[in-house]
Amino acid sequence: MKVIPYLSFKGEAENAIHLYKNALSGEVVYIMRYKENEGIPCSEHYKEKLLHAQLQVGDDLLYLSDAMETEELTHGNQLEVNINFDSVEALEHAYAVLAEDALNIQMPLQDTFWKAKFASLTDCYGIGWSLNYTYPED
Repeated sequence: MKVIPYLSFKGEAENAIHLYKNALSGEVVYIMRYKENEGIPCSEHYKEKLLHAQLQVGDDLLYLSDAMETEELTHGNQLEVNINFDSVEALEHAYAVLAEDALNIQMPLQDTFWKAKFASLTDCYGIGWSLNYTYPED
């Protein structure tokens, strides 16, 4: 079994996937737009939005899409993506990119009592992130 977070946006998925690609040194491996599926009614403008996209991050995937044009979405705390990094440098890079336009930084990047470097924030799209690097045991 593999658990894959699925992030939904209201017309911002393409910008989000590029932000996350940069922050997490990922690779966009699949994009399907609404215009590629004639069975889904949408406005001419919305046809370029992402029906489904996949971002490869190491051995894991993130799925992203723009919600149906008529679907209501609200920014909230219903989802948080937790990433355990393999290096402090990768963590610091991701934090710098995501924090730049973050809506809220709940916990700035810092060393913690659980022997890790950690940060928690809500990015510019309302998605919560907890970023963690556990220091190796001595």
